[in-house]
Amino acid sequence: MKAKYVILVIYFIAAIAAIAVTPEYKAAGMQAFENPEDVSNSILYFSAILAFTAVILILSRFKSVLKLIMYVLIFVSIYYVFYPFAGVFSAIPAV
Repeated sequence: MKAKYVILVIYFIAAIAAIAVTPEYKAAGMQAFENPEDVSNSILYFSAILAFTAVILILSRFKSVLKLIMYVLIFVSIYYVFYPFAGVFSAIPAV
């Protein structure tokens, strides 16, 4: 029961953080689609979710491959989350 509330709090913190860093992503020129008003974006996004779900279900028989794919996807996600802040976190100053 307690874990459910922890997950709920983490979800809200992630949502609030996403709203707070949106200007950084816009300043970096990052957006999901070229034309956000296009209706076909929703169809494409939904199709990608279905395709990825099918791949995960097929690969669920191979635990080691599935684990590797999940680690790679987590790394890629972390990269894209921190990409707009690369200049802020950089150890080497920009010239």
